[in-house]
Amino acid sequence: MGEIAPTSPVIEPKPPSPEIKPVPLNPEPKIFRPNVGVTITHHLPDTDYSWLSLEKDGGFAKTTEKLVKDGITDQRFDIRWNRVQPDNNQPPDEHYLERSKTIVEIGHEKGLKNIIVLSSAPAWALELARTNPAAFSESYAKYVDTVFSALAKNGGIPPAEIQIFNELNMRNYTPAELLPNLDSCISILRTKSEKYFGEKIPLVATLQVSSPLSLTSIPSFMEGAIPFIKKHQDLLAKFDQINVDYYPGVWHQPMKSIKKHLKHIDYYIKALHYRNDPEKAQTLQTPLDVFRTFGNMELLEQSLDALQPLAQKGVKIGIGEVGVPSIAPFETETMMAEHQKLQTLGTAIVLRKLQPIIEKYHLTGVGVYSLMDEPEREAGAFNWGLYDKDGKEKHIVGKFAELLSRIRPTPRESLEDIAQG
Repeated sequence: MGEIAPTSPVIEPKPPSPEIKPVPLNPEPKIFRPNVGVTITHHLPDTDYSWLSLEKDGGFAKTTEKLVKDGITDQRFDIRWNRVQPDNNQPPDEHYLERSKTIVEIGHEKGLKNIIVLSSAPAWALELARTNPAAFSESYAKYVDTVFSALAKNGGIPPAEIQIFNELNMRNYTPAELLPNLDSCISILRTKSEKYFGEKIPLVATLQVSSPLSLTSIPSFMEGAIPFIKKHQDLLAKFDQINVDYYPGVWHQPMKSIKKHLKHIDYYIKALHYRNDPEKAQTLQTPLDVFRTFGNMELLEQSLDALQPLAQKGVKIGIGEVGVPSIAPFETETMMAEHQKLQTLGTAIVLRKLQPIIEKYHLTGVGVYSLMDEPEREAGAFNWGLYDKDGKEKHIVGKFAELLSRIRPTPRESLEDIAQG
């Protein structure tokens, strides 16, 4: 019997391929957190920066316009007691008060809400707080009268919020003798805001969330945020808003972050050795995994958990400050260009990590620190600003709008792509 010849398979024609439409790589983000504010902190009343002149169309007005376009909704700055009245027997500093009023007016005109920080009690006031609380309250009321009357003059703009001192658990900002007097300060501000502005302006407390080298408290310097929250529930409940300041990778260094830094100790030694040699400094490969310590949100979430009993009573919760420096303590200008990119990278990591936290805890806003580098005498060795002290843009400025959109949120591009940009 002969073999049966194999038959060829019948190949059906393929249907035409559907048209493939290109997907845009960077679609417009759908902003579904319209009530989340973004604050920029600066200290412009304290220092006369030539590039941030306060004329109507001056440098500050132009910079503010750009910030608003990038997504900033609020500005925050101090009107310091020790600048308003450094000596109890001398008249207040009218020039300082007038600068503060002008900054409020420019911010308001450009679309920003104004958050003022009544901070920095002078030495003579701290002595009264220790020895004569009644006299302290009288002096604090006089300070508030002086500031509010200056801001309210000629139909002035009321602040959107008033922060009382700074980081209540940090002794260098809020000395221990002030804490027993805060009830009085709150009462004075409630009364005076109605008197001068016809409304009860929301009062804000801030806390520093940090655990340097895994220590929870250093009594002479700071009290851990969580113990402070548990101890001062009644006091904190009297505020309308509590903001936490968090600097992962800088002021907060959990042990696993320290181990990452130790793994790259050779980099830090060489960076120190090459700090004045631009050619050798450029040969260093910056360890990006160290910068990923900026993504550590563990202590922040623990602190937000501790604040939930207050949130259930109606106290609003937000992030007052996050920030990434463009230069570390031992570095100099020779390394600045590379670290400007790493400032952008670190900020991208922080803001991305904050996305789910904003949702989970219904946070009202996030504050970015800061607009410009401060004079070295005030800022120490870190440069936190978007701009240097002479007004030169850093790498982060060109990416700022994209970075801010991430807390609302935005597409998930590579962190390294954002940094290199």
